[in-house]
Amino acid sequence: MDVRDLRIGIDGAPLTSVSDFVDLGSRSHVNVGLGRLDMFLFPFLNLYTLLGYVHNESSTKGNVTVDPPGPGGPISFPFSAETELDGFVGGFGMTVAGGYKQLFVALDANWTQTDIGFDDEFRAVVASLRTGWNGKIQGTPVRLWTGGAYWDTATTARATVQVPGTGSVAFEADQGPANPWNMVFGGQATFHENIDLFLETGTNFDDMKYFAFGLTFRF
Repeated sequence: MDVRDLRIGIDGAPLTSVSDFVDLGSRSHVNVGLGRLDMFLFPFLNLYTLLGYVHNESSTKGNVTVDPPGPGGPISFPFSAETELDGFVGGFGMTVAGGYKQLFVALDANWTQTDIGFDDEFRAVVASLRTGWNGKIQGTPVRLWTGGAYWDTATTARATVQVPGTGSVAFEADQGPANPWNMVFGGQATFHENIDLFLETGTNFDDMKYFAFGLTFRF
């Protein structure tokens, strides 16, 4: 995660950018459990809602550079902070799909919002395009796919905290993924006419990777 700008105000003072003095970056580990209720409005259009819980563990590292008065050059010192955040997440989305013989293409987009303790809720839009093969392996219906996804999760985190010896500190941090694009690879198998199991993994071959699995019961 890149922190593109950080603004701080102490004891009610106007928020002032400190990005000229502080260089920040964050690495996050996120676990999400989701329930999804969906409906095929048309054979090619699926609509769904999402509700779940998110747990975020972040490690933020930074470097502060100040230029003190008097002789000598700037002084730099590093710092780090560990945080844990929890909250509920909800949203909705849609999938549009089409195919020819055993090949298919699916476009998915969803909007979610979560409250993990900041002044404003975090909102995100994730869009993905998948193409793959739909057939059978030893009599079991199977779908295999690959594609790409874009994570529009950039947002501004706002909060006010009490810092011992300093007082009330308000901050705003403009942050988002360093690389919002990633590849996806996955598969789905139908073990019963009503039960599907899917597995998917994604990566940008640099600083992001995810793993997802799920069980679907369809009426």
